[in-house]
Amino acid sequence: MKSNQLIILAGGKGTRLKDETKDTPKPLVKLFNNLSILDILLNKNISKFLKIYIFVGYKGSLIKRHINENYSKSEKIIKVFEEKTPMGTGGVLSLHKNKLEDEFVVINGDTWFDFDLSQLKMLNKDSIVQVLTTYSDNASRYGSILVNESNKIKRFVEKQHILGQYSGLINSGCYLMKKDVVNYISSLPCSLEIDIFPTLVEKKYIEASIAEGRFID
Repeated sequence: MKSNQLIILAGGKGTRLKDETKDTPKPLVKLFNNLSILDILLNKNISKFLKIYIFVGYKGSLIKRHINENYSKSEKIIKVFEEKTPMGTGGVLSLHKNKLEDEFVVINGDTWFDFDLSQLKMLNKDSIVQVLTTYSDNASRYGSILVNESNKIKRFVEKQHILGQYSGLINSGCYLMKKDVVNYISSLPCSLEIDIFPTLVEKKYIEASIAEGRFID
């Protein structure tokens, strides 16, 4: 099954960028050639998916205006949905569950991974989430992921629990999901990584795929 829907989570405040995000939401901060990370993500994926939904929060009206001014002539469906109260990466999916297709791809609006996301496919029939991973020589900077022989995720090792530098699989921030994931959201706000993924690990409903590509967080 090929996913035709891409969800971009772009609701963060970007507090670590300080003055850069005082008046501009993080996804619209210019990087190079007058393009923001959101523009770069859209340019990369706009030909790969039929629908692109952008979930925004902090200064979301600016992102909505940017999309209307620059992508209104696109033949693809690009929509921006603004949340008034932060609900977390899992909570926003629950709030918009009626807009989700049976299977969809989710990416963070502030990370880049050089991989064709439209090619993601579930490796196990019973998996609800697939985490796209890649090898890093410095997994201790991000935290690492341990998998079994069936590509099911056994454990997420958080970076604060790691001593020293070592190589391993890291989370690229790109996910293939089935709509069933919202059934595991019982309260709001809710984080995919903190509140949902550990439960899916216990139930063996979450897997990892491994890809090579340039990763920028």
